[in-house]
Amino acid sequence: MSVYRLRVKCNNAQVEVIAKDGTVIAKELDKYLANFMGINTVTVEEPKEEISLRALAESSVQQQQKEEHFSSQVAPVNNGTPSLSEFIDSSNGYDDFSEFIIGAYYIKKVLGHEFFTLKTLNSKFYPATGNLVDFSMIEEARNRGFIDTIEDENGVRYCLNEQGEAFFVDQLRG
Repeated sequence: MSVYRLRVKCNNAQVEVIAKDGTVIAKELDKYLANFMGINTVTVEEPKEEISLRALAESSVQQQQKEEHFSSQVAPVNNGTPSLSEFIDSSNGYDDFSEFIIGAYYIKKVLGHEFFTLKTLNSKFYPATGNLVDFSMIEEARNRGFIDTIEDENGVRYCLNEQGEAFFVDQLRG
């Protein structure tokens, strides 16, 4: 059985989580990112092998593209829902932060999910933009009053609030 290791280093502090299940690592990542600003290194390790988060995201995107390609060959269905990429293109996003707000709005209003995790957002955001949302964008959105943070037994989740929705409608909607 594999053992996964998450090591977060920030300045002179370091947090390490060791687990036999990769999902535990993902939950702990959201939890510990809230405590660290200016992260220098985040890695997920299997025994004798280190994988960066970007490599994991790219691998996940490639796998998702393969699955989408296969499913489109088997049963092409268009339910009329735009992709996040199309949604961003039709909006007035002008930088990574505005695209992050557009992505949060997309998840809430288009996909119908009230809450999202950083992992969920990045699973949509990275394929659409080629960028990952990091904690600094979440913190900026919090500071500007656009998102709320919910911490419970499920981990840390975020919700675009009324101010965030108003910012999208007033500034970013195409």
